[in-house]
Amino acid sequence: MTESQERGLERLVLFSDAVVAIALTLLILPLTDVEIEAGQSLLEVLRSNSGKLLAFGISFAVIARYWRGHHSIFKDARAYDGRLLNLNIAWLAAIAVLPFPSAMIAQQLTGGFESLYLVNLLAASGMTLLLSLYLARHPELTVDPVSARRHVTAGWFLVAPMAVALVLSFFVESGALWALLLLIPSQAIGSRLSRRQPGLTQPV
Repeated sequence: MTESQERGLERLVLFSDAVVAIALTLLILPLTDVEIEAGQSLLEVLRSNSGKLLAFGISFAVIARYWRGHHSIFKDARAYDGRLLNLNIAWLAAIAVLPFPSAMIAQQLTGGFESLYLVNLLAASGMTLLLSLYLARHPELTVDPVSARRHVTAGWFLVAPMAVALVLSFFVESGALWALLLLIPSQAIGSRLSRRQPGLTQPV
């Protein structure tokens, strides 16, 4: 990799990190509107704003998971081309939009906002998978093609629970977000399967 390419890749990663950091920061905005009445205890405030706190916690954890995956994917990258750059921009768009449906969920609005939130998460998951697939199919862009294939396996197990949660939201909107808990066993299975691939020694 030339010095110019190395600087370009570093700028791409740093810009991506900055967008994720801004998205994480924006998640806190609904909580800044919390009104505290005189004499209210901390427990009462937390209880009356449980929806906002839950939306913040879930969205923060999910975006952090996406960032962790993005970091792992690009850790092994040695270069990039125009298509990989465009895929990364699409991934960033999905992350940047996430605070909006998250805020709607925090306000406990109905009418499809939960489904919109899950569509957003599915889009981010899909773009994570596409980034992994592209690097796996272009070994010249990565220092470790085997590791790139490992990320593809993990990516499929990120998309699957999001798709299940979205389908559930069409039938049981109020409980669809709880389906995101499927991410826990799904990611564990994906990590285990990726480690079993030939030549892989490190977990996701």
